[in-house]
Amino acid sequence: MKLLQDKNRNRFFIGHLVISLTIITAFCLWVFFVWYPYPLAQAMGVLPILALMTVIDVCVGPVFGFVVYKTDKKTLKMDLAVVILIQLLAFGYGVYSVAKARPVWIVHHSNIFSVVRDTDVQVSSVHHQPSWLGPKWVGYQAPNPLQALSGDDGNIYNTNHYIALSDAKIKGLLPKLLTHYNDETVVQDTLAKYPNANAWLGLSTTGQQDLVVLIDDKSNQVVATVNLHPWN
Repeated sequence: MKLLQDKNRNRFFIGHLVISLTIITAFCLWVFFVWYPYPLAQAMGVLPILALMTVIDVCVGPVFGFVVYKTDKKTLKMDLAVVILIQLLAFGYGVYSVAKARPVWIVHHSNIFSVVRDTDVQVSSVHHQPSWLGPKWVGYQAPNPLQALSGDDGNIYNTNHYIALSDAKIKGLLPKLLTHYNDETVVQDTLAKYPNANAWLGLSTTGQQDLVVLIDDKSNQVVATVNLHPWN
């Protein structure tokens, strides 16, 4: 009961908790709307990481701070500094992990799309640098014979072979084929939201679930990424 009666302790705990929740909330919003736009966050398995970060951020900081806080304690400032430092290190490691695993490119190749994470990039050209403002859509152009002879294996993690998506030859599949892997009603409801979509291709996410990219075959443009199964 004495712990709850200490006004300074309670004031510190509430302030620390509010600041911690504000920071983790702002970070989660950035992740959901910028780094992992829907439905990539769920498909790539980032939700459990964010949940763990939230729990650690709340427990390690405010709760530990509340436990060690004693107004007349000589080492109070040092103890609180250690708690905050541990909290910042844990949060920083979480941010680093999420940032390295974020999708920076969505590449069209071999008539599918594939997510390329920041940690996947092997060669980054001057003209194709990973963005901190969300994944970019590009096409892929295989290396010519001379490039192959020079040791260029032409994998999709080499951004030297990226081209504008508008220059890629996208051959979408018929929408009715989606019913082979998804409930027909779900497919119809999804397609109804995107009347311009008249074709689709699969999106390999390297995560928990692959997705479907809806395409406007006439304009050769991506319409939307949706939470449907592209294959068995």
